[in-house]
Amino acid sequence: MCGVAVIWDKHARLNDHPMRQMLKQLSKRGPDDEHFLQLPLTHGQLFMGHTLLRFYEHAPRQPVRNPAYPLYLVYNGQIYNTTKLSRRFSLSHVPSDTELLWYYLYAQTNGESVPALEGMYAWVAYDHLNNRLLLGRDEQLIKPLYYYEDENYLIIASEIKAIQASGLCRLTLCARQIQHYWRFRAPETGNTFFREIKALPAGMWQFPLQPQRQLTHHKKRLGEVNPLHFTYTHLSETQIVESAYGWLLEAVAMQSRVGSPAVWLSGGVDSSLLLALLHEGGEKAVPALTIVPGQEGKRPRTATKDVYYAQKVARYFQAEWHPVEVRRDEFLEQLPGFWQLADQPIADPATALVHLLAAQTAPISRCVLAGTGADEWWAGYERHRAWAYYLNHTAWWHRLARLAKPWVKRLPLMHDRVRQLKKWLFPLTGTPPEYLYYEWASLRLPAALPKYLPPLHTTAAALQFDRNFYLPQVLLSAQDYYAGRHAVEVRVPYLMPFILRLLQRLPADMLLAKGKKWVLKTLLQRLAPGLAPVAKRRKEGFGVPLGDWMRQTADASLWAVFRNAQAPVYEHIDFEDVQALWKQHLHHHDDFTHELWAVLQMNAFLQAQ
Repeated sequence: MCGVAVIWDKHARLNDHPMRQMLKQLSKRGPDDEHFLQLPLTHGQLFMGHTLLRFYEHAPRQPVRNPAYPLYLVYNGQIYNTTKLSRRFSLSHVPSDTELLWYYLYAQTNGESVPALEGMYAWVAYDHLNNRLLLGRDEQLIKPLYYYEDENYLIIASEIKAIQASGLCRLTLCARQIQHYWRFRAPETGNTFFREIKALPAGMWQFPLQPQRQLTHHKKRLGEVNPLHFTYTHLSETQIVESAYGWLLEAVAMQSRVGSPAVWLSGGVDSSLLLALLHEGGEKAVPALTIVPGQEGKRPRTATKDVYYAQKVARYFQAEWHPVEVRRDEFLEQLPGFWQLADQPIADPATALVHLLAAQTAPISRCVLAGTGADEWWAGYERHRAWAYYLNHTAWWHRLARLAKPWVKRLPLMHDRVRQLKKWLFPLTGTPPEYLYYEWASLRLPAALPKYLPPLHTTAAALQFDRNFYLPQVLLSAQDYYAGRHAVEVRVPYLMPFILRLLQRLPADMLLAKGKKWVLKTLLQRLAPGLAPVAKRRKEGFGVPLGDWMRQTADASLWAVFRNAQAPVYEHIDFEDVQALWKQHLHHHDDFTHELWAVLQMNAFLQAQ
């Protein structure tokens, strides 16, 4: 977890103040060192800065430069196949992954063949001899890299707030991305809420530092960083399970070699399997942290059994269990400050829990393993199973919707299953089939589905939507940013490229052949027969009963935005429609926790602008 900051001052007018302001904003991501270089160019000047979170005792100060070639590198992330890369470059010492990345880029500039990188990373390198920038980002977009450009400056950074901190930007809000947010919790992949700030796509890119060139239009892709193009080969169910076991065991081992990571343990299959694989690899007494809702008053109707199962899993594997208690009044009191902290709004209350977990993880470990990506790549969401069933029984689903919808509409919110029924059934009678999955995957705010969405006709297409959008834009983006506030690096073993190559060889329907995430559940039961109830339990989520807390404190000033038609957010969404959702939520007609959070988070963002 480091911070990257770069400014190309096209007319050589700046002093170092903007760069220092950017590094100050990024200091929490990298508290161990801060450094920058100011390099004269043929056209302007280049500032390259970096803040360091140290995992290696002798980690080199960045920007890194080797006397053999004038290539300057700033880098954020972790590369895991360091042994293979060290052999390729015949190094006489044990290098850091930063040094290995430098050699990798040096080999690339000379057209040499090099092994594919395995890891998560974002970098900017200046190739002096060719007067160009090299920019790279991992294929799963785990590590962020944003850029802004006008006629005077090109500014690149790990955070949007760092770009803003330069004081060099002229920014305007993008109405299209705000409308996309109302349905899908975040801007489109590659975009932000500002028209002028973009996210770098995956891959390795080059950009000549020449007048009249703009990064958006003139960057050239140099090829895949982690190629994922493989032909399909048939695998039996036994072969799938055995392959998954080997690859996941290797992934966890590779990501645990540096930093002695903790685990965020939810009590579900994904994080429990990570702990099982660590235990299988010989790791004992692993720190495991779990969100534990405070027990004010009677047990909320939306409370889950996550804590019970998480403690059970931690005890089974002899882990050091650290409950992170979240009490209602304290949590709600901190929300206004949390909303203002956001790099950009993400309409998911779990972002606040990532922030709290990272704060408690920091004194224990500088890195943590999380199960992020397992649901998207192993078909773990309820909507995945519902979509596959719908495709195979379309007529039956529509008949059910016509018969059951009037009755389901009257049901009070007695259980989460009622909320799911309403979400599955209500769109069936008014949505074209090719857009139905978008309805299931989106928030239920009063905003139309964007017209630019491509139709979805298969289970594979639905999974790909979640992998390409929901995973990087919502989950990974939130984890990187909020864990970065506490200098904690989140590692995601389920997203190692060699695992994804295996999954891309499988038909999507095979991932649901025995139910959601059946491969991961099979592995967990094999490694821990005593935890079969954990493998078989229904997915409940990783959170606190925020919806009930809203009802219990309905008159608090925290929720005043739902009573104030003049709030900034209502320039982008209808006040009366939102007020109707708030009233339905308060009266237990439905659960609109995520939708209401989206309004609150966006309102805070707009106030800050």
